[in-house]
Amino acid sequence: MLTGKPGSVEFDGYARLSLWDADRMVREFLVGRLENLTGKVRECSEKARAQGREKLLSEIDTIERRLSRIRDLTVYREGSYVPPYMKQGISRADTQSLNETDGRLEALIDEAFAMISDLSCSEKDLYIIDKLSAISGVMRSFESELNSRSRLLKREAKP
Repeated sequence: MLTGKPGSVEFDGYARLSLWDADRMVREFLVGRLENLTGKVRECSEKARAQGREKLLSEIDTIERRLSRIRDLTVYREGSYVPPYMKQGISRADTQSLNETDGRLEALIDEAFAMISDLSCSEKDLYIIDKLSAISGVMRSFESELNSRSRLLKREAKP
């Protein structure tokens, strides 16, 4: 039985499962969270469109495209491919590094979700473009962390 949820420091899947299986569990968890965030961004887009706030739509569209790309990178694991013959566990120190990276990824999703939830996409807000830009910045940070995670996994998969 595994302890801790994928994406948390307590997750012991890297130590107890093969690297491939633990990676898959974490990626599936992150994809679910990204899909929830994408749904929230779409709600914002629909509100803005219904209120005729066309200027917001390009910024929201940029966020939606970035989320789609990040989701694809996460689900298809192109950047973190580990050959099937390397399905071994990794050391405790490396487990901690991966769990910390996964935790940062989840925290970034939480931050973006909180930011988009606080927006009133249908009402006048003088700072909404700045707020949408901040969300886009959080998604850039997520993409950077995802790349760091991929490098960590590739390093750990070496025989």
